[in-house]
Amino acid sequence: MAVRRSINLAVGSALWALVSVAVWYSWRHSGETVVAENSGDSTNSTATEEEDDDNGRVTQKMVLASWSPDGLPDFECLNQANEKVTKKDFLGQPWVASFIFTRCAGTCPRVTTQLKVLQDRLKSVPVRLVSFSVQPDKDTPEVLARYAENVKADTTKWSFLTGDIDVIHRVVAEGFRQYVAPARSPNPEPGWEVEHSNNVCLVNAEGVVIAKYNSLNDGEMAMLRKDINKLIANGGLELKKDGAADDSTSDEPKSETPATEEPKSAEPESKSDK
Repeated sequence: MAVRRSINLAVGSALWALVSVAVWYSWRHSGETVVAENSGDSTNSTATEEEDDDNGRVTQKMVLASWSPDGLPDFECLNQANEKVTKKDFLGQPWVASFIFTRCAGTCPRVTTQLKVLQDRLKSVPVRLVSFSVQPDKDTPEVLARYAENVKADTTKWSFLTGDIDVIHRVVAEGFRQYVAPARSPNPEPGWEVEHSNNVCLVNAEGVVIAKYNSLNDGEMAMLRKDINKLIANGGLELKKDGAADDSTSDEPKSETPATEEPKSAEPESKSDK
């Protein structure tokens, strides 16, 4: 009896030891994916990302940023001039994509301000900017035209796109691999109807997404400006970590000045929306 009790005690102790080791190992390695996300390499990655959504909530989700080497799926939209544009219209030059809506009461003004900084600092650089409206049922071409005028966008280089909501959300989610969804609240306040990523994506001259950057982070946006010059120096197709382009050719000033001026909404809040 004493022998059996000793054996049971030994087995129980061993099991508890294994459970303790497993719990410690899980805790010790739980942050590795986050470290990979924040390692400074904004190219293809799969990681857990914490992000402030448009309602100020911190959400944690799996970001699948392993983009297709075949490029973005085909899409057809309307620009701010009510002209039909497709993926083919953006081939031949690198471009930067952002995801906004004009009535946004959250982070969209900051995202658009960062693209305006990009426009102004890279005036002579052959790169285009494309802002996809994630609320296209409200953002008609006329609304986008007023928004573009308010933010002083050079529409020869910067396009604002609207169209079918299913098409745009599919391109954002499946092509760019960025988060977009209707607000989780059944009755969201005006300006909070859509939740979406604050990232901007760098697309090469063949329509392949090659990197993403948090537009709310001035350091990452500075990295984007440098990467654009490197990309163009490499023929507009890929970023090479070795033999990178000399950043002295950039139009960007040496000192970093955070973007603070935010654009005005393209249309005032309607009382009927409340």
